[in-house]
Amino acid sequence: PSQSIKVDGKSYQTKDLALKVMTMPVDTVHTEKFYGPKDVQDNPFSWGEWATVFGYSILFVLLLILLAYLINRLNTNKSVIKPIKFIKKVSAHQKAITEIEKLKEEKAAVSEDQKSYYTRLTMILRQYIAERFNFDAMEMTSSEIIERLRGENEGAIEEMVSLFRTADLVKFAKYSVLVNENDQNLVNALSFINDTKKEEEKPVKLVVEENEVEKKVKSQRRTLKLAIVVLTAAALFALIVVIYKVYLIV
Repeated sequence: PSQSIKVDGKSYQTKDLALKVMTMPVDTVHTEKFYGPKDVQDNPFSWGEWATVFGYSILFVLLLILLAYLINRLNTNKSVIKPIKFIKKVSAHQKAITEIEKLKEEKAAVSEDQKSYYTRLTMILRQYIAERFNFDAMEMTSSEIIERLRGENEGAIEEMVSLFRTADLVKFAKYSVLVNENDQNLVNALSFINDTKKEEEKPVKLVVEENEVEKKVKSQRRTLKLAIVVLTAAALFALIVVIYKVYLIV
């Protein structure tokens, strides 16, 4: 039945609670089947079950120690002599002239597509200007490039103004250029490059031949790297075996 309780001086009435009592069938004839509670059992420890786990665990630790030793040897066994090579760098004007010569040779093939022709020509000039004058000509408009070049006080600016203006008309206004104008624009481009090029000294190419000591050191390093890879694979295998065996036992 409902109960009356008090909380902090106030009376509260609980709800009715249904209680159902059920009986279970019990075999009162065969009383010998009833057993009392069992004591706490101590499962026997078998070294045979854990022998594999212990063995592979020791192997894993030994492999880690050996792996750390080989990695340390690899880090300390540096090359005795490093071959030195001075490679000649192609200057900006040489690259630009080479590309313009290629464009000149392909002129017959691109004569019908003047937009592609002038796009390639201006891209060659933009790349040259960017490398020669150290500003981002690839992302600038033609007028911005001309204004920047005027600030550099370099020659052949007027020819560049005419070239870029013609290129813009061809690319954006479908302007048709005569053959002699194409030739003149190529001459103007080469003239601008030759007037503004910066001569660079030719670097001396020096190659230091490897001696026997260096070859031996490199051979040892290759052997150490191979040994590290093999030991890493073996250590991972041992770890996987340990985890698998523990999972089966537990």
